[in-house]
Amino acid sequence: MQHIYTLILILASGLLAAQGPTTAPPTPTVEAAKVISLYSDAYTDVTVDTWRTDWSMADASEVLIGDNYVRVYENLDFAGIEMTGENALDLMAAGMTHLHLDLWSANSTTFRVKLVDFGGDGFDNGTDTEKEVVRAVTQGEWMSLDLPLTEFSGMNMSDINQFIISSLPAGSSVVFLDNIFFYQGEAAAELSAPIVAAPTPTRDASTVVSLFSDAYTDVSVDTWLTEWSSAKLKDTVIAESAVKVYYDLDFAGIEMTGENALDLMAAGMTHLHFDFWSPNSTTFRVKLVDFGGDGFDGGNDTDAEIARDLPRGQWVSVDYPLASFAGLNKDDISQFIISSLPVGSSKVYLDNIFFYRSETGGGTPLDLPVTFEDEDVTYGLVDFGGAVSQVVTDPTDEENHVAETTKTAGAETWAGTTLTVDQGGSPNDPGFANPVPFTAEATTVSVRVWSPTAGTPVRLKVENSADVTVTVETETTTTKAMEWETLVFDFANEAPGTAALNLAAAYNKMSIFFNFGTQPAEAATYYWDDVYFGGESNGGGGGDDEPTTAAPAPVHEGNDIISLFSEAYTNVAVDTWRTDWSSATYAEVSIDGNATKVYGNLDFAGIETTGNNALDLTGMTHLHVDYWSANLDTFRIKLVDFGKDGFDNGTDTEFELAFKVTQGQWVRLDIPLTDFAGMNQSDVNQFIISALPTGTGAIYLDNIYFYNAATVANERPEMGILSAYPNPVTDQAIITAPVRMESLLLFDATGRLIGEHRPGGEQYTLPMGDLRPGLYVALVSTARGQFTVKLRKQ
Repeated sequence: MQHIYTLILILASGLLAAQGPTTAPPTPTVEAAKVISLYSDAYTDVTVDTWRTDWSMADASEVLIGDNYVRVYENLDFAGIEMTGENALDLMAAGMTHLHLDLWSANSTTFRVKLVDFGGDGFDNGTDTEKEVVRAVTQGEWMSLDLPLTEFSGMNMSDINQFIISSLPAGSSVVFLDNIFFYQGEAAAELSAPIVAAPTPTRDASTVVSLFSDAYTDVSVDTWLTEWSSAKLKDTVIAESAVKVYYDLDFAGIEMTGENALDLMAAGMTHLHFDFWSPNSTTFRVKLVDFGGDGFDGGNDTDAEIARDLPRGQWVSVDYPLASFAGLNKDDISQFIISSLPVGSSKVYLDNIFFYRSETGGGTPLDLPVTFEDEDVTYGLVDFGGAVSQVVTDPTDEENHVAETTKTAGAETWAGTTLTVDQGGSPNDPGFANPVPFTAEATTVSVRVWSPTAGTPVRLKVENSADVTVTVETETTTTKAMEWETLVFDFANEAPGTAALNLAAAYNKMSIFFNFGTQPAEAATYYWDDVYFGGESNGGGGGDDEPTTAAPAPVHEGNDIISLFSEAYTNVAVDTWRTDWSSATYAEVSIDGNATKVYGNLDFAGIETTGNNALDLTGMTHLHVDYWSANLDTFRIKLVDFGKDGFDNGTDTEFELAFKVTQGQWVRLDIPLTDFAGMNQSDVNQFIISALPTGTGAIYLDNIYFYNAATVANERPEMGILSAYPNPVTDQAIITAPVRMESLLLFDATGRLIGEHRPGGEQYTLPMGDLRPGLYVALVSTARGQFTVKLRKQ
């Protein structure tokens, strides 16, 4: 590696010596021929475009420790390292199996590495895949991390363009890195195969026509690899179960011709099943070919193909309704053709390939309610965008059938599943037998849902099966993790940017989208059942995990208010409520009839007001936010000023404040802008929220605005006066009301909320010993209205 010795580098080395390592990490010993090195004195490095992208939240430098160069990231939240275009890495072709790096930190507790593959067509063109791996940090010593690339499951490895690091504590970590390289490990071959057998099928043999399974008697197959195939085949045994392995796979033909051809119609078959495992297949396709009773290419051959993006690195049980093979005859099936991407290098393990007669498949048209239990109904599930669905036994109740939908790693933000028999798409797909019977008073649909996480946005769409322009979409969020709950979707509240409900239209087809708006780094599986018309909308779930009442109405009025989000004021323009670099889900829901923002799975989320929308807060004194959370411990708010020359041009300033969360109730924050110390406030472009614990909690936000406490009046109800004794107050005041007090809000003379209390009775002892001397106002809410009393603290 070539380096330029500069005075800056020497000074940086000296300044960091007190808080950094005093010795270099161990010299790597992996043979150079087996290494692709990004940064190491031990190897020749490949070209890296940048060690700190302009969207990074960290300071990056290079220092000298002894005679060894080391990368340093200070104030680290996250940082991007890029190798794009011709510099992108094809780790598959190079046979790499591991990522190595040496790390030293005095204060990092958690270190994360994310790899991003652009799919050969540049950033964000629909084929990007990514995965993040997390490690705990041993502080104050060099750590050598050797991460198997199999831990980066569900992503491609042939066009690696980004290497993203992040750390906790966010924004203050200092991390030293060296010897960053990929290498070929000794166990490369073992990493690309399953180590357990596929699940054993349980269907009754009398309902099955099996091509290949240890669980059944197989019919005759002419060949498992036709001579015109572009693939290799071997038979293997995994955990005592026979398995077919196709490798170097482009396409492969399996044939059952002549007397061995399959008459699936006469046998009453309704579905195709197979179990699939692959370390690298990104798209897997199955084609069935019917020869029409007169041999190949006799003029009446029919065929149909289904393509799916299936999870990698795990056994996946796939069940396709035969109705999904649109336009295919099914009384002379002679070919079963598989193909895969990437072309010519895919490796696929297959087991339990059979057709079967479903207990839940028949001729009755699909209609609401959808229960997945009617033996006379074919419950068609048509996936798109990277969703994979099938009807399965309820994992929590073996007597119940439900739909299982997996949103695969790298799936589209709009990946979803349509309830219909696939007959080639609109206008051919039938949808429901009858339109959803919407009226002005009845606009809801209920779905029972099981989600692995709370705060996950779920979107529901209805449309006209014959006209794709006639649609309406609405959205709500899950409130429970790993539990069933009933979500109510109110189509009178259409999702932003979508068409409104038209009561004159006929909506007879329905689609569901899990974790809508997010492209997941790893696969997640959801279950759903009992889709029916009706249900009382409560803005997204209900219960202990979400608020059931709206945030308190703001108490400020006047002209000196800059509102980002509140129904009480006119809001300024906001570019986005969730930047593309956010690590959170986002939705707008209705709570008790009031619009509310909700962020789920929150690590961090960016809200931006850039360019002409940037905020000049020089005339403001306070930031007001109402929040509600059932499961967060810490809530943080960061303001970022771009210095009027755009992002990261040397004049950016920022400051972050952290707040301990009071769970299960609305909390009002009135934050003096002087608390955002050391930053400019005339060009505020970013409002960034984050939380602890990271990536698991949800927060509801309302009434986000800035105001000038000196000129803005406080609304004060005059419905009743409380009694307070003693007044003036030294340590505490006894507040008495004529009826039970539900809540008590205490404000200072500027209108800033000082505290929120839940008296629960007609008398309450209000602690004031820690407050500064001055004038305060207590606002009490009761079933009979609101009451106030002025309190003077000595």
